[in-house]
Amino acid sequence: MAANKVVKLVTERAENAPPQPLPPVLEALRVQASEVLGHRLVAMLDHADDRLFELSESGPDSERRGFFDNMRALRLARAGVERRFRQELEHAFAQLGTPIASAPAPLDLDTLSLVEDDELERNVAMDTMARRLRGQAEADLAALSQRIGSLLPAKTAVPLQRLPLDPRQVVAAFAAALTELALDLPSALRLLKLFELQVLARLPELLAAANKALADAGVMPGLTPVPAAGRAEAPSRHADVPPRHAAGGAEPAGSESLHELLQELVSSLRERPLHGSADAAALPQREVSSGELMDWLDRLPAVAPGERVDLRGQLSQLMTEPGAAEQPALQQADEAVLNLVAMLFDFILEDVALAADIKALLGRLQIPLLKVALADAELLSDDDHDARQLLNLLARAGGEWTPGQGQQDPFFQLVESTVQQLLDAPVIDRPLLAQLRAQVAATLETLLARNARLEARLRELEEGRARAEAAQQAAEAALAARLSGRPLPEGVAAWISSLASAMLPWTWLREGEDSPRWRQQLKLLDALVWSLTPMTDPTARTRLQGLSPAILRGMADGLAEQGHDPVAARAHLTRLQALHGAQLRGELRAGRVPEALADSEWVRPQPPLLTEALPAAPAAAVPPAPLPEPASLPDAELRQARQLKPGRWLHFAAEAGGEPQRCKVVANLRGGDKIVLVNGRGIKVREESAASLAVALANGTVTLVDDQGLFDRALEAVIGDLRRKQRPQR
Repeated sequence: MAANKVVKLVTERAENAPPQPLPPVLEALRVQASEVLGHRLVAMLDHADDRLFELSESGPDSERRGFFDNMRALRLARAGVERRFRQELEHAFAQLGTPIASAPAPLDLDTLSLVEDDELERNVAMDTMARRLRGQAEADLAALSQRIGSLLPAKTAVPLQRLPLDPRQVVAAFAAALTELALDLPSALRLLKLFELQVLARLPELLAAANKALADAGVMPGLTPVPAAGRAEAPSRHADVPPRHAAGGAEPAGSESLHELLQELVSSLRERPLHGSADAAALPQREVSSGELMDWLDRLPAVAPGERVDLRGQLSQLMTEPGAAEQPALQQADEAVLNLVAMLFDFILEDVALAADIKALLGRLQIPLLKVALADAELLSDDDHDARQLLNLLARAGGEWTPGQGQQDPFFQLVESTVQQLLDAPVIDRPLLAQLRAQVAATLETLLARNARLEARLRELEEGRARAEAAQQAAEAALAARLSGRPLPEGVAAWISSLASAMLPWTWLREGEDSPRWRQQLKLLDALVWSLTPMTDPTARTRLQGLSPAILRGMADGLAEQGHDPVAARAHLTRLQALHGAQLRGELRAGRVPEALADSEWVRPQPPLLTEALPAAPAAAVPPAPLPEPASLPDAELRQARQLKPGRWLHFAAEAGGEPQRCKVVANLRGGDKIVLVNGRGIKVREESAASLAVALANGTVTLVDDQGLFDRALEAVIGDLRRKQRPQR
């Protein structure tokens, strides 16, 4: 096979016959178009940066790193993307001055360069975008083609593939600009989708403005545009659906290419075509209209809670017509949607993020959602479609419910009542979906706000308890470091501990361990311990005689600051003064009770004052699991557990004789030392640590519940599964 016969499928720029200068009116149009599209691209990239940042913070854990890398790559190469996009647009205009090649070189089928799967999928997406926009702006494109052609030497209409503002040319310019980034296919398709929604969708406005500018400049001002032959707009796929089934009006020409991609993927893997009984399969087939399919779906029995729907089987029975000369068969597009919705609900019914009773309720929406998908292609392409956002809201409400809360819980009631309204509705149209979406969103916001208040109070309590424990530990550590090994008289160490536990924790809480006041009190503690350690050196006693008043004042101030009982405080200071007197007289001896401490009633250490004031933990709380050895902790899971934020749900597998448990993080204290979890009512049910959760995450007994919208998670899972199944077939 000769290497020099390879024919590239990507159009090369002509290097000979340089382009001729454009007429001034076309040059002005080029500048205007470049500015308008360039500004829209800047706005779109701003939105892409914000969206990628949001996904890197709140997207699926497995994809957050990829989102962050894409955001970083976009920021670094953004100027290059904007510049390349403008260059491609200018090149498309410049090519208008280049003569069209007389005939393309013959293709050698043996030496055509192969197009990779990713490139093919990208091209399909771009072609779909262009085809839809061409249908929407066909008249303006035809007029612009004729007007620009009249300004060129050939005096004929410019073919769409050479028209600079043709949707395919514009999206190709952006695709070329994306080569400045090293993106995988899903990331590139995501940006192409955003480009279509925010830049390409507004191209008809620019085309109309361009025609007006040329007409105002005297270029064919009286032109009545005639669409090109064979470009009559195809009827909507569900034009024959009776009005009572129309969920959102006619399908928009700019609908997202994801819909067609999914249909292609599902269709390539579809099972035996859906028609009646096996005996009737050999009969000639009659294509079933979408309206007839909708009527059959209306005749299907309502789905019982928890029931898995065999739509194919039920429809096959309805489609069986004994004695008929023809056998009804679904259109390929309708069957693709049916299969896709079935796969979406298979994912929903297996989702561990929801309790079984909630999944049973949502499973009843399979037929209503299928009707919406058949009548309104935007369901699969529009992220903000009312039906998919309503399903996401219901899943969010259901995610706040656990079986222990009972079915009278407001979250369960919200899901159940909304599902029943959809099942009872004679027509599920966009106004109804929008109304239910608004109602559920408002109710859910109220319920979540109530829960948030309960969780905030619990979080404050737990944080206060944790700070009190940390303050007590800091005080105990300071005491242990200063009293350990000291030959103090009997009872003196306990007495010093009682004084320090009355002062140090409050200072740590109010001022912090890095504050000057905390350091000052530690110095006071050092001086107190030194002053009560038996002295044999006369010089030390002389020094104590000068320092004793300052130590007494410091202790008086410290006891007063923390609100110590004045009578008890005066007794402490009197005893301290007596002990200093005994020290100066040489009467303090290690292991001997000083006369000033003969009354042992107050020598015993006082109980920790802070933790006494805090209420006991709820009886339902489960103590944290024992900590594994640090060397055995899995690093990735440990980092994940330490970074858990309040509001994140976890799923605990069923223990022996128990039920699975779903809990929400309400507080993550001291970097994972203590993680407090509550149920859907905001009641504390577990305490864990980052170490115990890391081990559980590693062995699969605990999983993080994905907080992405249910419909979006299901759609991503279905697309991924379809692609994995399709790869071997290519």
